[in-house]
Amino acid sequence: MPKPPKDVLVQHMKDGYDNHLKTANYLFVAHGAGLVGCLSVLKDYVSVPAFKGVGFFIVLFGIGFLAAMLNYISLIFARAVVLNSLLDETSPNQPTVSFLTVLHFVGLIASICTLVVALLFMIGRFHSL
Repeated sequence: MPKPPKDVLVQHMKDGYDNHLKTANYLFVAHGAGLVGCLSVLKDYVSVPAFKGVGFFIVLFGIGFLAAMLNYISLIFARAVVLNSLLDETSPNQPTVSFLTVLHFVGLIASICTLVVALLFMIGRFHSL
């Protein structure tokens, strides 16, 4: 089987990473919206008893936002490593690939889990309102 041209490989790689980066952006937006929403209710925190415990959600959305940042940064670096590897026609440094893969999955899993936990606790906490 003939080897595809380099520009086709690079475009295919960029398309794949663009999909992953869109997912990372969605996690950014979800956690950012949750964090902004929680911070906006702090002004009414003292007068509305239902808002007690909002600090828990601020912590969850904050941790999730940081995890989404880790996910996004690891994807940017991984894309650079793969692009350099394709253009130089060399194999990427395996310890670097392993490190970036671990960072990516830690950030992704932590971000998704904190989002799910925050949403489930919010549903449980405010279902009676």
